[in-house]
Amino acid sequence: MDSLRERSLKEARERIKERLSKDDVFIVRLFALYKLMNKEINSLFELLYELILLYLPEEEGDIDIDNIKDKIDSILNSSDNGLGRSPNQYEIELLRKLRDTYNSIYNTIDSIKEAIEVRTRLLMPNTTVIIEPMIAAELLYKAGSLERLYKMPSSTIQVLGAEKALFRHLRYKSKPPKYGILYKIDAISKTDKKKAGKLSRLYANLITIAIRADYNNRDIKEFLKDKLNRSIERINSSKKSSSDSHKRKD
Repeated sequence: MDSLRERSLKEARERIKERLSKDDVFIVRLFALYKLMNKEINSLFELLYELILLYLPEEEGDIDIDNIKDKIDSILNSSDNGLGRSPNQYEIELLRKLRDTYNSIYNTIDSIKEAIEVRTRLLMPNTTVIIEPMIAAELLYKAGSLERLYKMPSSTIQVLGAEKALFRHLRYKSKPPKYGILYKIDAISKTDKKKAGKLSRLYANLITIAIRADYNNRDIKEFLKDKLNRSIERINSSKKSSSDSHKRKD
């Protein structure tokens, strides 16, 4: 009886270890941390921005999330802040600590993003040939695992991340969403709405094929790249032909 219990416990531990060792679980947890830290640094930036304007009021509108560290340095290194407040020694020390804290969070976010990109490329080599690794990672994060993503039809992948819009459609009969996370793909976000809908369906279909290949450890990267390029070219040419047709009618 004891040996049966021990064997059951061993098998359970092995299943847990196997599950937690999978890269998709690691990416999902890491992406959740990335989202949270991005939110936190944006909140920190807003508060630091207001604080810095006390010392550099003439810089209003010229401070962003990337150069705020340099603005703090300019306060620390300047003997005259012009129209703004002149920091005393206590404030200088405080500003230095705030700058270092901001730098640390900023650099940590970059490191997390790099780790997500590297692991996602390894886990989803086919998918990351046609979309950016961070977009693939976000799809994985939304699904919860590669297996769940693998089981999703292309119509679900197309609107993944648009849950609120989908709810409004189902509850209030508003227009259904055409895309969710996929809108972050440049080819979709940087074109007109009609074309964006066609492109989102194209990408959803190809991503579905790519994910299934990734799940089954198959290499179809060349096929995906060729299919994507030819399909985009066809969509672009059909739009141009339609435009020319309207001109002839006029």
